[in-house]
Formats: sequence, structure tokens, C-alpha cells
Amino acid sequence: MSGQKSLGTVLLLQPGLGYMDSLRSAPSMPLGLLHAASTSADSFRIIIFDQRTSLDWRQDLADIILKESPFAIGATMFIGPPTANSLSMLGFAAEISNAHRFVGGVLPTIAPETCFNDAEKRIASVVCGEGESSLGIFLERVSAGESLKGAPGVCFASDGEVVKNPLPPLINLDSAPEIPYNLVPTDKYLPAYNGRKTFYIETSRGCPFKCGYCYNSVFNRGAWRAQSPDRVRERLIRAKEEFGANSVYFVDDNFFADKQRGLDIASILMDLRMDWQLQGVDIQSVKKMTPENLTLLKKSGLVRISIGVESGSDRVRRFLGKSFSNSDVYESISTLKEFGFIVFCSFMCDIPTETFPELRESVEMALKATRLHSNLRVSPFYRHVPSPGTRIFEASVKAGRPAPSKIEGWGSISFDWDENINVDDSSRFPFQRLHMATLFCDRKSREYSSSPAFRFLAAIYRPIARFRLKRMFFGFMPEAVIFEKFLKRRSEASSR
Repeated sequence: MSGQKSLGTVLLLQPGLGYMDSLRSAPSMPLGLLHAASTSADSFRIIIFDQRTSLDWRQDLADIILKESPFAIGATMFIGPPTANSLSMLGFAAEISNAHRFVGGVLPTIAPETCFNDAEKRIASVVCGEGESSLGIFLERVSAGESLKGAPGVCFASDGEVVKNPLPPLINLDSAPEIPYNLVPTDKYLPAYNGRKTFYIETSRGCPFKCGYCYNSVFNRGAWRAQSPDRVRERLIRAKEEFGANSVYFVDDNFFADKQRGLDIASILMDLRMDWQLQGVDIQSVKKMTPENLTLLKKSGLVRISIGVESGSDRVRRFLGKSFSNSDVYESISTLKEFGFIVFCSFMCDIPTETFPELRESVEMALKATRLHSNLRVSPFYRHVPSPGTRIFEASVKAGRPAPSKIEGWGSISFDWDENINVDDSSRFPFQRLHMATLFCDRKSREYSSSPAFRFLAAIYRPIARFRLKRMFFGFMPEAVIFEKFLKRRSEASSR
């Protein structure tokens, strides 16, 4: 890259994620696009358009395209509504611009061929892997009208065949450039958690474990990489002093893969007097913590820890590639309870080979855990969607659950509320109703939602939700019809 900003303008699109967008006080930072743009922002004029912050995205997007005339328009994608929303924006852009349209992100990286099976031809190229290493060369080629052959990580169609260039090496996170926060109005991306302005940050990528369902084994190639505590300190000081954040949310896949590094960062946060939360912590890491370690974490301002339980069945967890037991889960919850942490346990359902009794085990574990620890939160039970290239994906296909062959098929998949399932069909379990009940079975809405009315209604419904979960009774559920209409309105509002 020349370091000299060109006249070329690139437009990057952040899609709406679904109904949860509208329940938070503010959206999370578009980190994927910002990281991808970090090595290209000095050579191209990059504009980020966020569908989540627009009241009329078509009008706003048209205004930008007609005013700025970008030579390339790209969108990030992940399985589900983000893919559907990205396709909608790319299709709209195609009506008013001849810009080169491309996509990137996790889904295009692990299933690039499906991107070229779009009947509407909304995608010309796919930028696979980490955008920091692939996006810059791709934009140089497109800007100059050169062939994409040999461009690292780029896939394109030629004479009816999909050409997949080799992926570049994984980047060194410690020497990676700081992400260009100037590309977004950061004041719009500080969602409140318990009233604290929360700054989302990624300081490591990947995970050393080999869970059979996780996209990390494909996207990050089974590797774990991290920034040093010194580099993280610089970024945290900036978040506090420049952006006014007083809370930090680490979106790392496995924050404590290096225990000492994690404890060093905790000490930094204690010095800065910032609250913090963790998205990715495994049970094994919790078990390795000494009382002294946990005391440090508490003093440092750690408020919430998310742990991936996934299932209440020992057999299902072994199938997923997780080595801990039910007793390990309860022991970890008890340990964290002693130090007053909010514990967020994630669960999945509709897992290949999972039986109804095993699903009941998961529900029973969730309910028991909330009784053991008043500050325990249960994730809504999300339906398992296998990621291409993983071991569980292959098992899912063999079990008669083929993956979409077209990109729009990935956009119609729901992790939570699947409108394609007939809930009156006795041969199918109403997973979306299970999702609803687990969404309201504890006090998490009180900490996340920006709507007082929603928090009030959630508190009233909580005993009913817990009753339904205890009985596994979802047959007559009139409130589900109301909630479905609510979700539709919220989802449409975030993407119309």
C-alpha cells in the first residue's frame, strides 16, 4: 500500500442483526468492518454505512452512493438475518450504481461458493479470511481494473467456475494497526449495561480448543492469537479518555486462553477503574482460577463472565467436543457465585443426535443454575446451525439436514425464531417457543433492554416462562403469537 490516499471511495455496509438491535440502548461497534478497513483507510476513502443506525436505510444509502460514487461496495455477512439484510442492501445498491459489489466475513469465508449462486447476481467477489490482510490488495486490483487472479483470499467467478485464491497467513494482532474509529460516530456505539457506557473491543482471536461445531476451527484455522497487555493498555486508555467509556466488553472468543495475560489485563483495568465484561470464557479456565486470581478479577471491576455450557447432557457435550461434565458446570457456577460475578451461561438446542430427554436435561440445568445463583443468566436457547467445514456440519449433513446451496438460503436461517417451522406439527419441537421462554426466564432483560415497558412486561412474564420450562409445556401458548408479531415489527423496523 502506498500510504497516499487515492481518489477512490469504498462503501462498506453493516447489516442489521435482528430484533435484538432494537432492544439495546445502542448498537455494538461494527468491529468487523473497522478491523478490515484498518490497513486500507490510508489509501482509500472508506465510508461505513450502518443499517442499524438508519431510520430509512434505502434513502440514506441512496444519498451516500449518489453523492460519493464509490467504485466498490462491500458488505459483511454472518449466518441468519445479517446475510439477508446485506443482500437487500447490495441488491438496492445494484439498482443505482455500477460499483463492484463484494462480501466478506465469517459466512463468505467458510461457504464462498454459495455467494455465486445468487439468482440476482448481487455479489461479484468474495474477500475471505481476515480483512486486514485481504481487503487492501483486493481494492487496489478493483480500483485499477486489474485481474483478481492471485489476490490473496479473494474468490471470484470466471467462465462459470469459482476461482479460490489461497488465503494469506493469519495476521500478527500485536503489530496490527489500530482500527480507524474515525470512520464511525463512536458516541452512537456505546450501549449501556447497567447504566454504564460500554466499549466493545477485540484483543484476541480464535481458540485453542477443537469444538466440533465452532467456526473458529475453519475461520481462524484452530489458532489462538492475542495482543500483548501493553498494547491492550494503550487501547483501553483511548477508550476511556477519547471516547468516554467507563465499561469494556471483550468480544474475544477465549479471553483466558493465556491465563497470565488475562490477569495482567485485569490489573490494567483496575488501575483505570473501568468495569468490564467477558464474552468468551471456557469452563476449563474457570477451574484453573485460584481464589487469589478471582479476588484480583473482582477488585479489577469484572462484572460479568459468559461461559459456554451449550448442553446439559454430558453425552451431547462430548459429541460437540467439550470435555467438562455437569458437575464441572455446577462447581464453576458455585465458585463464581462466591465472588459475586454475574454469570451468563450459553445454551444451544436442536443439535444433531440430541434427543428430547437430553434437551430436557439442558432446560433442567438452566433452571437449577438460576436457583443456585441469583446473578446467573441463561442465554436464550439458540438453535444450533452447523458451520461448513466443521465436524458437526458433516454429521448434520449425514443426518439429512443439508446446508443451503445458495447464499439467500443462509440468510433465511434463524437461530432463534424460525417462521418456517409449523409449531402445531407434533413431529417437530417448537424451538422458537423454547427460545422465547428462556429469553424471559431470568433478569437479563433488566440489564440490557433500553425500554422500561419491555423490562416491566418481562418481569411479569418471568414466572410463566419458568413454569413452561419446568413442565416443557409449549402446546397452548397464546403469548407466543403476540411475541412473534413483536419480533416481526422489531426486525422490520431495523431493516426496512
